[in-house]
Amino acid sequence: MTTELAPAPGATFTCSSCGESFTEKEAAVACDNCVTRGGCGMLRCPRCGFEQTRTPAFLGRLLNLFRRLDADNFQTVVIERKEDIWPSFRAFLSKDRAKLSETSSA
Repeated sequence: MTTELAPAPGATFTCSSCGESFTEKEAAVACDNCVTRGGCGMLRCPRCGFEQTRTPAFLGRLLNLFRRLDADNFQTVVIERKEDIWPSFRAFLSKDRAKLSETSSA
């Protein structure tokens, strides 16, 4: 099975370490001094040099599908950096609290 790794044209990536946003072209420039010259499939942050894997295209499509779901028992949260954990957790719990307040007022 082959996994698509090609991002959408003009796509930006966010460094998991420092939070810098960069394009694939900027990541390629950061890889110029590497022996593999970007052939490893990793993305290198131009700001801090942290290397991370690309998100396969099918995962992006799957996430978009989940974001469109609107059900009482479903909540999508995206955690890209450690700073996203608590806001995502609060968003997750706020939906549950809203549901509880609706049932208690009825």
